[in-house]
Amino acid sequence: MTRSETTILVCCHKAAEIPDNKILLPIHCGKALSDAELGITGDDTGDNISVKNPNYCELTALYWAWKNLTGVRYIGLYHYRRYFLFNFWKEQKRLFHRNVSINVPDWSNNNLSEAAVKKILNKYDIILAKPQLFPISLAQQYISCHRAIDLNVTREAICNLSPEYLCSYDHIMTETGRLSKCNMFITKWDIFDDYCKWLFAIISYIEQHLTISEDPYQKRVFGFIAERLLNVYCYHHNLKVKYKYICFINH
Repeated sequence: MTRSETTILVCCHKAAEIPDNKILLPIHCGKALSDAELGITGDDTGDNISVKNPNYCELTALYWAWKNLTGVRYIGLYHYRRYFLFNFWKEQKRLFHRNVSINVPDWSNNNLSEAAVKKILNKYDIILAKPQLFPISLAQQYISCHRAIDLNVTREAICNLSPEYLCSYDHIMTETGRLSKCNMFITKWDIFDDYCKWLFAIISYIEQHLTISEDPYQKRVFGFIAERLLNVYCYHHNLKVKYKYICFINH
């Protein structure tokens, strides 16, 4: 599928009003398993892993874009309720409030445009969510919310497939408490392509060696792990990062 040079996926699993912006591409995640017809692009066309959505979460959309989009120079990922703030005034307001929520009609004032993305990525390698700071390490935080075995198998995957990343993984997971969350980013296609090659190889290994929990929340394991791996990848490659606050869309 050919798109404009800048494409930001907006991951959806149910009907939602999406801001009218030519660089946003709403995508139905897990469409292969859904009876709903949302009238938007599905992640079940071409080369896809749509049926794995219960475990992969938004990664099924990420994989679809990686394998099926053409002619794209800048690529990103949002969620139907979560977007980066590009509006300066609202970013300043965010400094004094826990969250910023806006209505869809206000999105036209958010200054998100192809030109704005290109301007940032001329100076930076990637745009990520402003990190959440935890008083404990990311490994401790993960284990407090999920299963320790997930991290054990993830580290094993890195040891076996890309040992050059091991020091970076250990640093991010055990020596820091900073996490850019939600698998949200905007970056250049060549970085995205390299990241996906690495990420999906790691996730595939974990999938083959991990018994996935039947718990409805914990079974989303690969989405949770990928949040951490995105941070590992950026640190390992010393990417120059521009951080943006996340705003929440009222539906």
